Amino acid sequence: VTILTSVIDVLMFNWQEQIFMVVLKSFMQGALLLLLFSFNLRLATHKSPLNRMVTANLAAWSLVGASLLITEMNRPEFSPYPDYSAALLPPSFFFAPSLTAEQFLQESEYVFDIPQ
Repeated sequence: VTILTSVIDVLMFNWQEQIFMVVLKSFMQGALLLLLFSFNLRLATHKSPLNRMVTANLAAWSLVGASLLITEMNRPEFSPYPDYSAALLPPSFFFAPSLTAEQFLQESEYVFDIPQ
């Protein structure tokens, strides 16, 4: 679990979008639910493996979809307390190369130019 949490922190450090986290959490919950349903069906019923996987997939992903739908229906358009990742990591964790302060100032110089 610690490795998975670290990977999620690095991904959120690079993509500061809440929807990515919602999708990732929903996928992990669905996969865990699918695994538990398939084990339960294996122990509780005498279904064929294909029938068991279809039933487990249908049950798990419909529960995840319903929970996502209910969550999104009750989400307000504006939140005074937005959710965001506050993970602080060193620049070596960036996927894209970062700019130095001098490079940034040179590239953003045109913003402060006054047109004549």
